[in-house]
Amino acid sequence: MAEISFNGWVVDSEYEVNRRFDRESVGFGAESCDCIYCRNFFAVEGAVYPNEVLEFLEKLGVSRPFEAEVVCYGPENEGTLYHAWIPFFGAIKRSRECSNEMAYFEEFKLHVPGMTGKQVAQLTCPLVLPWVLWREYPVE
Repeated sequence: MAEISFNGWVVDSEYEVNRRFDRESVGFGAESCDCIYCRNFFAVEGAVYPNEVLEFLEKLGVSRPFEAEVVCYGPENEGTLYHAWIPFFGAIKRSRECSNEMAYFEEFKLHVPGMTGKQVAQLTCPLVLPWVLWREYPVE
C-alpha cells in the first residue's frame, strides 16, 4: 500500500486495485439511481469536485469519481447541498477533526465481487451544486 496525505489526513491506498475497480465500476452505485436528486447531480456539467480532490483521487488510482452514494440535503446558498461518498481500496492511517471540510474520510463496507477481504475507506465530499433540471427543486 502507498501512503498518501491529504488535507491533514493520511491514508494507505492500494493503487492497482483502485485502478482495476475504476475500470470496472460501471452501472451501479449512485449513477444507477433514477431519483430526481441523483439525476440532477449527474446532470451538472463540468467538474463538480475541487481540483485538490480530483488530484488526490488520481494519486489513489481513481481517474473518475465513483459515487457509491449521493445524498441531497436541499437548498444551500445559491445551490443545492449534496454529499457524495467515493469509496477506495485502502485504509485511514491518521485522521483529524472534520467540520465544514472540503472532504473527509470514513471506514466503509462495500461488497465487490472478486475483492473480498480488501480494506475499503471512503472520501466524503460536501458539494453545493446548481439545480439544472428543467423541473424546479422538489418541495416536500
